[in-house]
Amino acid sequence: MPYVLSSNTKRQYSHLTYSGTVSIEERQQAKTDVINNCLEKNFHRSLVDLREIDIKISESDAVKFANSFKDTGLPENYRLACLISGENKTENLIEIIIALDGINIKYFLDFDEAESWLTAL
Repeated sequence: MPYVLSSNTKRQYSHLTYSGTVSIEERQQAKTDVINNCLEKNFHRSLVDLREIDIKISESDAVKFANSFKDTGLPENYRLACLISGENKTENLIEIIIALDGINIKYFLDFDEAESWLTAL
C-alpha cells in the first residue's frame, strides 16, 4: 500500500500519509480506511498528507472521488485537513466539491497549521 494510516489518540484524529505512486483505486481504498478508522474510534477528524503523492487523475476521476464522500456516514461535525506541497488544480477541484457536499475540509501547506485547524474547538 502506498499509504500509512495511524491514529493520533491524544488529539483524536486519523492520520493518513501517502508516499509514491497512487492509483485512483488506492486513493478510494485509503479514503474508506480513514473513514472506517474514524467511525471505529469515534474520531471526528482526519489529517491526510498528500505532499509525497504521485497521482495523475483525470478531472472526471477527481469529481467521482470527491462525490464519493456523500454517502460515507460521516458525522456532521467531521473535519478533514489535507496537506499539499503546492498549488494543485485537481486537489482544488476535489476540495471544492467535497466542501459543497457539506464536509468541513481545508487544504494546507504547513503541518502545524493543518493540525491546529483540525483540532480547534
